[in-house]
Amino acid sequence: MNDLETRDSFREEIGIFEQALTDVGGERRVAGVNDIFPLIHRFVPGMYCREIFMPAGAVMTTMIHRYEHFAFILTGKARVVSEGRGDEIIEAPAVIVTKPGTKRVLHILEDMRWATVHLTEGNGQVATKAESDLVEIEQSVVAATFKEYQQQLDHEGGQLCLG
Repeated sequence: MNDLETRDSFREEIGIFEQALTDVGGERRVAGVNDIFPLIHRFVPGMYCREIFMPAGAVMTTMIHRYEHFAFILTGKARVVSEGRGDEIIEAPAVIVTKPGTKRVLHILEDMRWATVHLTEGNGQVATKAESDLVEIEQSVVAATFKEYQQQLDHEGGQLCLG
């Protein structure tokens, strides 16, 4: 199987997994708008930090990350499956680099706090934003679907990059 077939197979499997979660009574939830996955947002000029709490036992998928950024595992432990890195256990304290196009499946083994840091200006990414533009900032750093992410790549003339 070549890299493209592997990528497409992984993406198809994530879609099937997400549907299975819904079929067994799971809910499609957006982090931060419920009590289960609360978010803390922090801002400094040119940067946005997003910290999420995920309780032990939670199983979830992430959005698709548009740009490379740092992720800091502050507390906890999780089994993480992703296209570029396969199946691994990530445990705090840890620092990882998220590559563009990354989507993960997480099974939280111990209560976890995970923070990501995103540029909000420069590097051809997001124009300067204020705290009040949180929805716009979030939409600029993640994509809901691989189709949406591919449209961005086509528009920017980029290529999918997974680490």
